[in-house]
Amino acid sequence: TSVKEILDETNLKAKFEAFGTHVIEIDGHNFEELLDALTQTTDKPKVILAHTIKGKGLSFMENKPEWHSRLPENEQLDQAYKELE
Repeated sequence: TSVKEILDETNLKAKFEAFGTHVIEIDGHNFEELLDALTQTTDKPKVILAHTIKGKGLSFMENKPEWHSRLPENEQLDQAYKELE
C-alpha cells in the first residue's frame, strides 16, 4: 500500500514549521531544485521536503510499493538500465 494510506503526512510542512524550522518543498527528482534548496541560507534550521515517486522512470517499479524492500532480478536490472538511459 502507499505511505499516504498508512501515515497521513499532509501537514508535514506545518509540523516542521511549528518547531521553528525553515521548510523548503521541492520536486525530489529535480536536481536543480535540490541544489537550490541545499544552498539556500537561513537563520533557522532547514528542512527540505523532497516529494518523490518510488521507482520513477522505471515501468515495472514506478508507484509500486512492493519495490520498497526488494531487489531487481538480472533481467529487470538490465531493463532498468535501458529505461534510464
